[in-house]
Amino acid sequence: MTEGVPKDQLENVLREKLAATHVDAQDKSDGCGQNFEVVVVSAAFEGKNLLARHR
Repeated sequence: MTEGVPKDQLENVLREKLAATHVDAQDKSDGCGQNFEVVVVSAAFEGKNLLARHR
């Protein structure tokens, strides 16, 4: 079985890699860290369409 990712680690990596001004990760896998719902706000997404933002 694959180990999950700690929420804080995921948020920190997203902040660093995307220069995010806001990151909110919610663990949807009952605390095991394998499924997250994430909201990221970053200038890196500005002007991009929905598909480009998701990529």
